[in-house]
Order: sequence, then structure tokens, then C-alpha cells
Amino acid sequence: MGKAHPSNPISGDPKQSPPQTTIPPGITENSSLDKANTLGIDTPNPGSRSRIRISLILLALFLSLFVAALDATIVATAVPVITHELNSATGYTWIGASYLIANAIGAPVWAKLSDIWGRKAIMLAAVTIFAAASAVCGSAREMNVLIAGRAVQGLAGGGLILLVHVVISDLFSMKMRSLLMGVTEGVW
Repeated sequence: MGKAHPSNPISGDPKQSPPQTTIPPGITENSSLDKANTLGIDTPNPGSRSRIRISLILLALFLSLFVAALDATIVATAVPVITHELNSATGYTWIGASYLIANAIGAPVWAKLSDIWGRKAIMLAAVTIFAAASAVCGSAREMNVLIAGRAVQGLAGGGLILLVHVVISDLFSMKMRSLLMGVTEGVW
């Protein structure tokens, strides 16, 4: 029997070469993108955005998260004054509850919409709806209008809170993502 060739241990024939794998153009065999894709990690091109642009994106994300978190928590301290001004004690619990319930309902809807139409468009829509609902709440003269405004605000706030995390996950590598997720918890 013949001795197997070290380059092709399967067939034992030194004339046959091992099967070649085709690598797409622009990707080297040892590229980090190739290794990351095999692990299922999305690695964006770090050189595509400047430090200033990344800083501005993070500032906008953190500010929108801060406003949504602030609306979820700070209104509770003003509820006694609000109910007194609007002469309605029955809406006392619904001012906060309508926001939080709508917040929980809205998050999965915003996530699916951002999958369909893109993160940027849906994030801007959430910010716009949140600002419009805040204007409705600020100008409310009746408890029902305030509760409805808070519910719409909660829907948009759910989108803001969720989309901040989704956008950070899309833009940054696994290494930076954990740090930035920690910062988002600090912003909250």
C-alpha cells in the first residue's frame, strides 16, 4: 500500500489536491469579520464614523432615554398638584398607570416597526410622537385629555427606551456594547 500524502490524508493520492474553499472578494481567510460572522456577531466597520459623530449619536440616544425615563418616574411627585389643579381625584392613579401600561405595550410594536422600516426613521417617529404627546399633556385642561396624552406618551416612551438599546446593539461591537449598556442604566 502506498503511503498517504501529507497534503491530502483523505484520498492518499499525492496527485489530488484537497478541495479548495472559495472566499468572497474583499475578505481574507483570516479576517476578523469572517471570524465574527462565524460566531454570529455583527461587527460594524469602526472606521465609517468619526468620533464626533459617534459622540453626537450617543448624546442623542442618551437624552431621549433620559426624557422617557424621567417621564416614567418624576410625574409621580407632581400627581397631587395635577389632580388638585384639574379638580379630579379619580384620575390620580391613571396619570402614571396609563404611561407605564402603554410603555409596556408599545415596546414590541416599535421593535417590529424598526425591523421593517429601519432604526433611524422609527426612532425619529418615536421622538416626534413623544414630543407631540408631551405638548398635549402640558396643555390639558381635563383629566381625560391628560390621561390620553400620557398613554400616547407612554407608547412613544416605550419605543424610545427600547430603540436606544437596539441602536446601540446595531452600532457597536460586543466589546463596546456592554460598556454602553451600563451607561444607559446610569442614565435611567
